[in-house]
Amino acid sequence: MDFIITMAPQWDKNCISPTFHSWIHSHSPFCCLGAIAWRWYLSYLLAAAFLTLIDVIIDPVALRGDRWFLGSIYGYPEAGLYFGIPLMNFVGWAVVGLVALSVYFVIDRRLPQPAGDTTVTAQLLLGCALYYGVLLFNLTVTFWIGEPLLGLVGVMIYLPVTLL
Repeated sequence: MDFIITMAPQWDKNCISPTFHSWIHSHSPFCCLGAIAWRWYLSYLLAAAFLTLIDVIIDPVALRGDRWFLGSIYGYPEAGLYFGIPLMNFVGWAVVGLVALSVYFVIDRRLPQPAGDTTVTAQLLLGCALYYGVLLFNLTVTFWIGEPLLGLVGVMIYLPVTLL
């Protein structure tokens, strides 16, 4: 049996809006995984969590950009606790995610609903594939630059999340 998400023409009290699974939403890499939630607050929390989790992988690798083709593009005045990244960086990304989602959902509620019963499974999977593609790229670079501990921590963070 295929898992198919369709747009409902009527309001559902557990859904954010009738266009919650709209085309634009399904193309957002950090929103696509939150789209499986049935309650609006779970969608916010899941999407913000996935945005923050990807930054847990990306930031330490980007900070070591001088060891791969990215180059040294930024740094922190004082090294943070998580592989040189300050923990407030991740709190900041969670806040940015929640604010961005709030703005997005306000806009999404105002979008006209497409006519007919539109299946968005392919677009939803495209967003998830983009997200995991970025994750795989960063984990690959992590091991390639000789950071096995950072790579293993990233794998251990995402293994349970992916298997769920």
